[in-house]
Amino acid sequence: MDFGKIQLTRFIGFLLFLIFILFEYNRYGDFSIYYHAAANLYRLPDLYHPLYSEPPTLFYLGNPVITIFIYPLTYLPLSLATLLLKLLDLVLLYRIWTLISIYLLDNKITNKTKNSILIITFVSAFISIYYNFHLVQFTIIMLYCSLEGIYQISQKKSIPLGSFLIAFAVLTKISPIVLLPYLIYRKHFKAFMWTILFLGVMVGSTFIFIEPNKSWFLWSKWWYLINPLDPDSIF
Repeated sequence: MDFGKIQLTRFIGFLLFLIFILFEYNRYGDFSIYYHAAANLYRLPDLYHPLYSEPPTLFYLGNPVITIFIYPLTYLPLSLATLLLKLLDLVLLYRIWTLISIYLLDNKITNKTKNSILIITFVSAFISIYYNFHLVQFTIIMLYCSLEGIYQISQKKSIPLGSFLIAFAVLTKISPIVLLPYLIYRKHFKAFMWTILFLGVMVGSTFIFIEPNKSWFLWSKWWYLINPLDPDSIF
């Protein structure tokens, strides 16, 4: 990495750190919904019935797998758990930037041109980045898992790792499911099968960590809420 790119990356990282870690340290965003719902995992029979947020106006839409992953964070104060998630997002955002540059920036391009492209990329995506941090959403984690998964499969030939990341991305937000037909299109048949396997294992693991009848109920309720045939979901 050239000096100019290092300086640019440090500046952007410092800017995001300043805004979201120092100035918005007490903003919990959507993560507070996930946090409080996960805290109710073993307290309430139905995580999807209460309204969350302040004031309570929103239903919880995370599936049981994500709820189990978040549950350990509920032993921390909400402010500390949110801070850790924001710091993780900053690290993953840097890795996303690196992955995109690997695919899009040819070695024949001069350093000046590379830096210009990176600046334009950041400026054009700044609003989306800002709102993802501002609302403390899981989109950056989803995007990282999707890009890193494809990279590990296609470039590093680490099929199990890449497949696990894609499976986790699908469970984070359902939209990365489009990567499954993409794997078939690229003839990564083994990766496709590994991804299906990891999806099955993670979904099945909920019946171990959550009482089976309750787990089945939560999956049914979650599917009812995110049903793609529902008019609200289509919107």
